Amino acid sequence: MTRFWHPVADMHAVSASGELILDHAEGCHIWDEQGRRYLDATAGLWYANVGYGREEIVEAAAAQMRRLHAYSHYGDVSSRPTTELAERISSFAPMQDAAVFFTSGGGESVET
Repeated sequence: MTRFWHPVADMHAVSASGELILDHAEGCHIWDEQGRRYLDATAGLWYANVGYGREEIVEAAAAQMRRLHAYSHYGDVSSRPTTELAERISSFAPMQDAAVFFTSGGGESVET
């Protein structure tokens, strides 16, 4: 039996048949530990819609992480990437005074 409790899984079935352990990904494909390739048609359950192994994204993320990898934006605190992204997103809104509130997931978005 695995020590990882899989979300929305029948853990009896997981225990009986084992886990699918993924190893690596490239483009729109993922591979398991046995080298079998799969088309990732759900984009990693909707969060990897740009594909895997995109070097330009890796480099941009690495550059930002070297500078300031994370910080709480509570109160009046922000960072340049956050304010620039909010400006870009709000420019697509149909009103002039649109504001952007960032969240980390669907539940948090709905509750907020």
